[in-house]
Amino acid sequence: MKRNIFLVALLLSLTAGLSTLQAQSARDYFQEGKTLLWKTIQQGAIVGSGELQISNVTNQTFDAGQSNLSNPDAGLQRLYGGIFNNGQQVVLLNIGEFREVWVGKVAGDRITGKIEGGNVTFEIQVKRAQPLQWVAYNGTMPANAVSGGFENGADLIVCRAFYNGANHPGKVVGTSCNIGWGGNEIVSPKFEVLINDGQIPLQWVTYAGTIPKNAVLAGTDVGKSYYVGQFTRTDGSIHAGKVFGPPGKHIFNYGYGGKEITELRGFRILVQQVR
Repeated sequence: MKRNIFLVALLLSLTAGLSTLQAQSARDYFQEGKTLLWKTIQQGAIVGSGELQISNVTNQTFDAGQSNLSNPDAGLQRLYGGIFNNGQQVVLLNIGEFREVWVGKVAGDRITGKIEGGNVTFEIQVKRAQPLQWVAYNGTMPANAVSGGFENGADLIVCRAFYNGANHPGKVVGTSCNIGWGGNEIVSPKFEVLINDGQIPLQWVTYAGTIPKNAVLAGTDVGKSYYVGQFTRTDGSIHAGKVFGPPGKHIFNYGYGGKEITELRGFRILVQQVR
């Protein structure tokens, strides 16, 4: 408790008298569980860089675990931070080995500032998640492949195959991508797999008349958009396929048992939960 009182008092004293800036709030950066990128700069050259893992966030304070890619021997440092002046000013304290005070402000899409007592400046930015990707299947299932369902205890990975002039989403069965088209189940040995290396939160959202924002698009074809979807059969198995159609009248189809199966309701759409 005494340490917390000391930290808050010190942070407040450091930011006293600073003018309020009209910009994005620093609270948008320092959120629970968020990973930020930092770098320090001296005479125009980058002298340090790494990540900040944000935790223990309150309305005005937070902790940050600082890794240093430029100096791994420094180990993980614990910084204590505060946000002031209507979210425009940030102070970070390292009260461990390095005894540093970082004072910065919101500047567009980053935090910029100076380390007190020297001529080193710093920048802090949000670490952007790597987007979802479609990668060619080469005989081995890539890491972080997105599951679109399961059958008989096996995952059915989301895939897409190019057929009749367009990419159609479906499910990996064995070493093929199975899609529904023209009343038949099409089995394609050449296909791509959806991967999520950036660990973007995903959710299967039940269709309710409109395509949700950030729905995962797999392909287009002459005025049509094919979104990744899934459906649960009466036997409990879940199968991936495509959602398409005019506004308010979307349908879902997938390949099963050699046929193209069409569902008019109860299907779900894959959506990225973008922060």
